Amino acid sequence: MNKGSVWRKWDLHIHTPASFHHEFKFLNEEEKEKYQGDIWEKYIDELEKVSDISVIGITDYFSIDGYKKVLEYKEKDRLQNFDLILPNIEFRLDRFVGDRRLNYHVIFSDEIDAGRIESEFLQELHIKTPGSEQRKLIKKNIEEIGRILKEQHIAFRSKSDYVVGCENITVSLDEIIEILKKKSSLFQGKYLLVLAEEGWNEISWDSQSHLTRKEILVQSHAIFSSNLSVRDFGLGKKHSNPAEFINEFGSLKPCIHGSDAHSFDKLCKPDEDRFCWIKADTTFEGLKQIVYEPEERVRIHHRNPEYRKNIHTLDLIKIKNSLISGELSIEELEIPLNKNLIAVTGGKGSGKTALLDLIANCFEDRCKRAGEDRNSFVQRIEDQKQDLEVKIKFIGEDVGEFYKELTEEKFFQDTRVTYLPQGKIEEYSGDRQKLDDKIQEIIFSNKDVMDEGYKQKFDQIKDEIKEITRQIDEINREIYALEEDTKKDIVDEITGKKGIKEGELKNKEDEVRKLTEDFEVGIKESIEKLKAEETELRTKHSKLEDLKSNLEQFNDKLLRFSADSNNIINGVNVELSELAIDLTIPQLDFKVQLNVIQKALGLIPQRIKDVKTKIEEKKGQLSQLSGYEKIHVELLKEIESIKDDIESFGKQLEELEKKKEKIKSLEIERMEKYKVLLSEYWEWRKYYEEVIKAFSIGKNKIMSGIDFKASIYFDKDKFVEFGSDILDQRKIIVDGIEKYAKLLETSITKNTLEEFKETLEEFIQKIFENKNFLKKTRTSYDFYKWSFDNYFSLSTEILFKGISMDKLSMGQKGTVLLKLFLAEGNYPLIVDQPEESLDNKFIYGELVGAFKEAKKKRQIIIATNNANLVVNTDAEQIIVAEFENNKITYKLGTIEDPTMREDIMPILEGGKEAFRKREEKYGI
Repeated sequence: MNKGSVWRKWDLHIHTPASFHHEFKFLNEEEKEKYQGDIWEKYIDELEKVSDISVIGITDYFSIDGYKKVLEYKEKDRLQNFDLILPNIEFRLDRFVGDRRLNYHVIFSDEIDAGRIESEFLQELHIKTPGSEQRKLIKKNIEEIGRILKEQHIAFRSKSDYVVGCENITVSLDEIIEILKKKSSLFQGKYLLVLAEEGWNEISWDSQSHLTRKEILVQSHAIFSSNLSVRDFGLGKKHSNPAEFINEFGSLKPCIHGSDAHSFDKLCKPDEDRFCWIKADTTFEGLKQIVYEPEERVRIHHRNPEYRKNIHTLDLIKIKNSLISGELSIEELEIPLNKNLIAVTGGKGSGKTALLDLIANCFEDRCKRAGEDRNSFVQRIEDQKQDLEVKIKFIGEDVGEFYKELTEEKFFQDTRVTYLPQGKIEEYSGDRQKLDDKIQEIIFSNKDVMDEGYKQKFDQIKDEIKEITRQIDEINREIYALEEDTKKDIVDEITGKKGIKEGELKNKEDEVRKLTEDFEVGIKESIEKLKAEETELRTKHSKLEDLKSNLEQFNDKLLRFSADSNNIINGVNVELSELAIDLTIPQLDFKVQLNVIQKALGLIPQRIKDVKTKIEEKKGQLSQLSGYEKIHVELLKEIESIKDDIESFGKQLEELEKKKEKIKSLEIERMEKYKVLLSEYWEWRKYYEEVIKAFSIGKNKIMSGIDFKASIYFDKDKFVEFGSDILDQRKIIVDGIEKYAKLLETSITKNTLEEFKETLEEFIQKIFENKNFLKKTRTSYDFYKWSFDNYFSLSTEILFKGISMDKLSMGQKGTVLLKLFLAEGNYPLIVDQPEESLDNKFIYGELVGAFKEAKKKRQIIIATNNANLVVNTDAEQIIVAEFENNKITYKLGTIEDPTMREDIMPILEGGKEAFRKREEKYGI
């Protein structure tokens, strides 16, 4: 059965041996003999080897001869490997880029007879050649032009008349379009005009050919190109917005691509594996979907561009034992399910809810035991048909099938689905608390939020706030204890004792001063004189000792010198005598010098003795004077003792001052801690915004118009109540406290963190003006507790287009809630007839885009008769429920299926208008 629109490879640009330019050849004579010289037989064989392409476009220049030949083989049951073969005629236009002509394609529906394409389109066109009159585009005329050109230009003569003709002729794009429009009864809606990027893209937008480039693009439905930049351009992504592109070029332009095969080795093998993937039925109507959905229905890629889905995406549902009663049964069938958006539609009582409820019953209990639900199909039949069996399969290869009988308490546990039965959105929207709880549940149960461990850090910040609050309370207690230690009476007592000692010190110092003055008048001067004389004598004694030592050494040296010198003189005199030299050197004699030295040495010891005696006399005199110094020292010791006492009292006072300073530093620390507490709240709020952001990632289009606002709440009432409890209200103005509390409350929402901290300091200063107004039964600790308690909490607000949820209508609330459900995860979402709880004017503008974006990440099954939720969401699969002859049946198809379109048009509310919007929204 039809699984809906799925991605398949299409190659819409394959040339044939009928093209004037091709390289389809036999490898050798043996192969040529095998095919009896018929290159077409090999061509068809090679095409039949292709296994991964579903649709091909048989392409020839200026003709469909190759397409007609392929159809002959198709009629003989050849080429069964392709679901569809389309004719693609490639033209060379009378527009040039340098010396190159622009190529252009017209792809026709296979429903148009090839002969009529030839006779009523191709043969109506006129050939344009330089210097030649216009002729009909028929083979004979092409050959005639080629023959003439060969006669005129020798280089052409090696080619056939037809090839030369094709190489040189052009046609007019205006005429192509004129003929197609003139014969609209035959061609309307049965062709696509496709611009070849090559050459056209070389025309500068800033050149004189701007208008030419623009006109060709305006007249085209699509572009043959694998260039990502060209694709983005065609989708309006290089303009400020798509509407601006549409205004300039008429419509968005999807890009398609093909192998442009001119030889066997290129058949269905595009360069760099840039395959053309189209998500549609393999029909020409399927191909047209790329015009209506130019971004989501066609991709150029080396692999299937299907968005990755959860392995627990449903792949199939099978219903058995479905005869419920004589008045109701369900057709026993297997329903393959698309991975994306499945729209179940049908008249009232046709069985839309039945299908959704049976699927949901595999994941959650839909029986009466789980709670009454008037909209539950399972509850309506459970007493009649308990053994109705439902089997579901999933897309994950490693996920087993699951089946259950209707009332079995057996559910698939490996994943969840979100099921919104009929009326559930309205139920949430009508109860504020349920709505708030559900929104929070959606955010924190989101897979992206859970996978990143946001809840853990969220709770961690919460714990840090508790810890800081505890630390502030400890500081309050410490300040209170220090204040008790530094009371005024304690300080006064210590100060008094210190003053008494300071008086004693002054008396002792006066006594010492008087004694010192007497001492310094005579005795001090004598001592200094004696010490100076003693020092002089010791210097003289040292000199005498040095002189004695020097004289003794000199005496020894003279004696040795005299003896040594006379020995030498005696020797010389002997030699003089022996040599009869009448000369004699006299002997040296130091007797005079030695006598003087000996006399000096005899005098020095007495002199030394005399000096020593005088030194001892001086020491004795100094010793007699030292008694006065001892008296002085004793007085100084008494003074030091008094000073120690004074210092001790001083230290006690210093300790008290330190405690006072400690109080000041603790007050600063407390204020800083309080600011840190606020910073933590700011961080908590900021982190919660990250949670919201994580939830919102990739969901901008889904949740457009929805804003989450995390805020810090100040409990003004708690603050005022606490203050009233500890303060003497006869002495304070409660309104003043409320005024400042209101100021702080406002500051939280409007100011930055730093600005708020400044406001907070002013706030605390104002509070402390009331410190002296405590009730007698209260302590300063109570005051500090009141001043620095944690009055803050984190709150969440959701806005829709700037309006708080509280102020939205029921339908708007439903829109917000459904958007959040669409964004919540990647597991299947099942929604039963949500339009009953929605404001219809918001469906197209708000929910269509959200559904289109959400289905990229998750499977959505929706039962609805709202045309916008079926058609303009571009549902990949349509399931029409019908109830006839007491039996529910389901018909499967796609939007592009003309038969399905006829079936759903009468059912859908606003169906005709929805299809019109779909086909015109991009200017088509």
